Amino acid sequence: MALSVNDRTVLLMAKMTKKQLNQFRTQLEAESRELLVMEDTLSAETVYWSQFSASDQRTRDPNEADHSVTERAILAKLADSNSSAANEVLRALGKITDGTYGVCDECGKNIPLPRLEVRPRATICVACS
Repeated sequence: MALSVNDRTVLLMAKMTKKQLNQFRTQLEAESRELLVMEDTLSAETVYWSQFSASDQRTRDPNEADHSVTERAILAKLADSNSSAANEVLRALGKITDGTYGVCDECGKNIPLPRLEVRPRATICVACS
């Protein structure tokens, strides 16, 4: 007979102590704060590099124009990555709150503690990732 998600959660929570769960929460909250700081930094950098419009770039050294375009592209990728990480952290914190932390979102199996120790924001197991 297959276990329901609630049954699997109870089994996992029995393996994970409250101290471990609190450590994961603390790590995730710290990561969330770091990601917010990074978001502010990336926003400031984006504003800086956005001031160089296409017309400004034509009047300047072509190497500088290329640099500006490259910087904006890199910042956009970093902002996307930072946003994805922030969403993962919020999802993991939500799973702690609702009692499903450590249960894979895809297959419903327990995520091994070593994976959570390496990547506390993991919401899927290695097999499903």
